[in-house]
Amino acid sequence: MPKHEIRVHTLVRVDGRPITDNKNEIRAFMTVRDEISRLPHTIEHHRKLGVTRFLVVDNGSSDGCKEFLLAQPDCHVFTTANSHSESGYGAEWWNALLNEYGANHWCLTVDADEWFVYPGYEKQPLTVLAGYLERSGAQGMFAFLLDMYGSGAIAESTAESERSLLDACRYFDRDYTWHRRFYLPGLQGSEFPPYEVFGGPRLRIMFPLLHRHYYLLQAMWLIAAYTHLLTGKTPLPRALRPAPRLWKIPFLHWRPGTRYENVHSTTPIKLSDTTGALLHFKFLQDFYMRVSAELNRKEQRATGVWAEELGRYRAKLQQDPTFGFRFPGSVEYEGSEQLVRLGLMKDDKVWRQLREMADMATWVPTAAFGSRVLSQPAAEESR
Repeated sequence: MPKHEIRVHTLVRVDGRPITDNKNEIRAFMTVRDEISRLPHTIEHHRKLGVTRFLVVDNGSSDGCKEFLLAQPDCHVFTTANSHSESGYGAEWWNALLNEYGANHWCLTVDADEWFVYPGYEKQPLTVLAGYLERSGAQGMFAFLLDMYGSGAIAESTAESERSLLDACRYFDRDYTWHRRFYLPGLQGSEFPPYEVFGGPRLRIMFPLLHRHYYLLQAMWLIAAYTHLLTGKTPLPRALRPAPRLWKIPFLHWRPGTRYENVHSTTPIKLSDTTGALLHFKFLQDFYMRVSAELNRKEQRATGVWAEELGRYRAKLQQDPTFGFRFPGSVEYEGSEQLVRLGLMKDDKVWRQLREMADMATWVPTAAFGSRVLSQPAAEESR
């Protein structure tokens, strides 16, 4: 699909709750399909962060997702029978809802298997984070997908109503690298953001050649990209094609002219120096079933790169049903300070200072995030 070509999609709202024009709200936008094992946990996690309202596109769920959402007082539900792949894997649906309901709001875009975290998220809600971003002149925050997995086989990583997704999948790889994105001057426009992230268990196990020879393959990708643009063909075997994209811009202030080019990239905006992560709970006990279902859906068979990735997963699990990602280098999740310490999130000085002030109740964002209330501690006021 050419860049900026927008297909016509029909989203039908099926709830009757009012949506007030309250700019103080933090609003989350999601697309779901048969995610009932993850969705309640993900909604609850983001409620705790301070999301006020969820606007969710249900793309034909048959497992109770729509009914669950309709029972939630802070959720608004839109249904569509349109193709998920033709919507840019949900990007066009996000854009439509963000333009209608997210304008001039701080907005969060996540999938049902993603938990947004950032330095200090355990104590400071999204309203305080939004205040920091506005204070620093940033419109959004970069985050990357941190794949989470269990201690044993994927098939044994069960999610239940009484058990957190973090209890089921508490481990992750610490080896990720950040690279400047390369592009072809004169043939390609530069993409945003200008850097990308590679690593983690999927690269380690599913893309072993990429894991060992990234820089050599980067040069090969550049040559292949030139060839593809000139001939329409990609002269690389499947084993050498790029690994999944692991970066997103999930938290941003939605303004006129902003759009998601795809689920990983937006139009250029100023990003904060502080970065976040999306804890990615893809690898639960239903993973093989979901991969097989996606490969069997007609719309997915036409999307080569995604289908190739799914094919790798299915082949691996068919070969070894007891397969799991944990290895001696796995790390057990502790919290945001740990991710900063490991270099997986960046925590800048201003955000650290604002968190300390918020902890002491000496700085809080007002209802309009752009205004700040600075006060002296009680001990100093009494002097």
